[in-house]
Amino acid sequence: LTVGANQNLTMASGTGLFTQTYTGTTDTSKALNISHTGAITGTGYGGYFSKTGASTTNVGLYATASGATNNYAAIFEAGNVGIGTTAPTNILSLGNGAARKFWIENTATDVVGRALTVAAGGTVAGTSVSDVVGGQLILQSGLGTGTGDSSIAFQTGTTLTTGMTLQTMSTKMTILGNGNVGIWTSNPLYKLSVDSANASNVEGFRVTQSDTTNDKRAMTIVQNADNYALKIDHYAANATAGTADAVNITVDSTVTNQTALGILASNTSLSTSKITNNAVQTSGAVLAVV
Repeated sequence: LTVGANQNLTMASGTGLFTQTYTGTTDTSKALNISHTGAITGTGYGGYFSKTGASTTNVGLYATASGATNNYAAIFEAGNVGIGTTAPTNILSLGNGAARKFWIENTATDVVGRALTVAAGGTVAGTSVSDVVGGQLILQSGLGTGTGDSSIAFQTGTTLTTGMTLQTMSTKMTILGNGNVGIWTSNPLYKLSVDSANASNVEGFRVTQSDTTNDKRAMTIVQNADNYALKIDHYAANATAGTADAVNITVDSTVTNQTALGILASNTSLSTSKITNNAVQTSGAVLAVV
């Protein structure tokens, strides 16, 4: 079939089907080759596919590849791709008409959820260059104006007791636009806010140091200005019946020469008038100022 220059090829409406089956074995052979090279004032389309009508399901374009060593359903060699937008400004752009979700489909019961990995670019083994930098992975929220919120929320399915009840998704960590980070709170008032009210463990925060090397620290707090290095407030109004300590320090009685609390004071005296020693131990110091 040959169509003359400046002529249109039209298939009349109806139930007719255009079929092209190519059996050639030449490298890079094409069953259908469509190219548009004309200079357009406006928008030009190399291929335009549309499926409309009151069907149960409409598919604008279906592509599949199988049977080869390498199978690629589609290759977009150059240019940006838009989903829900006709003017994509990045390599993959989603339209801003509604909230979107990028995920793995939950399509079967009794099947474990599949992992989804988002990875930045990296080098490969065998490079001849030293200290090659890997690609930075950046999570970025949208820009707002003024005091408008721009935050990042991390959600997980809340663990239940043993059974078949489907978990519910909830936010466990939030990063606000002002840099505050909240765990178990979506409105952190401080640089790091941990709310243990909803946590399954009685401890809201724990730092563990398992290295047995001498002079290893689980946590170091440094204050380089005229202020508190560590301030602990105990609000009795929020306490319930039972023990309510502002600070509870436990030491291992099997270890000798131990210090329950050591304070390094530089050019500063420590007032112990407000420290009550109710601890009982066989060796070491409850409070040491060094």
